[in-house]
Parts: sequence; C-alpha cells; structure tokens
Amino acid sequence: LGYEEANLLGRNIVDLHPGDRRGEAMATVHRMLRGECRMCPIPLLAKDGRRVPVETRIVHGRWSGSQVFFGISKDISGLLASEEKFSKAFHGNLSLMAISSMADGSFIEVNDTFVEKLGYSRDEVVGRDVGAIGLYADPAKRAEAVAIMKKEGVLQNFEVVVRSKDGQ
Repeated sequence: LGYEEANLLGRNIVDLHPGDRRGEAMATVHRMLRGECRMCPIPLLAKDGRRVPVETRIVHGRWSGSQVFFGISKDISGLLASEEKFSKAFHGNLSLMAISSMADGSFIEVNDTFVEKLGYSRDEVVGRDVGAIGLYADPAKRAEAVAIMKKEGVLQNFEVVVRSKDGQ
C-alpha cells in the first residue's frame, strides 16, 4: 500500500479503507468478529490514493503474550483483471458458449450468442438442467462429453447438435 510502518502503528484498520466506505468496513469487521461473515471485500486505500481490491480476513491469535486479532488482506487485483478478461471473451464470443456443472448438468452461465441463437432468456436457462430444457438433440452426447472430460481433463473438437427453444 506504500505506507511506512510508523504511519500504520496505532491506527485503526478501518482508517485504511476509503473514507466513503469506512462505515461499511466497520460494520463488516463487527460482523466478522461475531462470526456472521468470513471476509471483508471492501478495498484498501493506498498511500497514493489508489483503491486496492482485497479480501480481508480476521483471525484470533496471540502476540507477545496478548490476545489479538490478525487482519490478513489479500490483493485480488490480478484475479479481478483475469476474471474481466474471461468475461469479455466468454460473453463477446460469436460461438454458442455455456458453463454447466459436470455433476448435475445445471447451467451456471451462458453467453449472449447462446441467448440470441437459441431463443432462451438467461433466466430460462441459468440454474436449470441441460436435460430439462432439452438442449441436446441426442441426450447421450452429454454423458459422453462428461466421460471424456473426466478421463482427459479437457473436451476439444466434440460436436453436438442442440435444439433451440422453438425445437429447431
């Protein structure tokens, strides 16, 4: 964050959050201490004024013989950038794309092309089972795909025929 140790000693951790988020940060810290939540997602404020996205956790411990709380903040800037790149590539892709659970076949997300080409709204698909909407023209193809993924860890060049909402 760019602070000198002398600038941090004796300060309340909440002071390291942006001014407009300090009340929210304090409330989240209190919820964490009561065990009502495990992590604080509010960014920290760097010395130069940047907001640094973090996940902060608090754990109980001992320091020099005293009971203390340790605040551990993990910088998630890289993770957020990676997620943003994935999201743009996924949602902007001209191919039909869907993310579904291997375990139960439920849709987790579908891209814009999936929605446009197959005629479903996201709400009609996300959270529902692939089989429940009759997506595959040959339902056995899903089981075949899952078996390949479990064996090889990846699925490439696997062709399936899918049905649109109107049955085409």
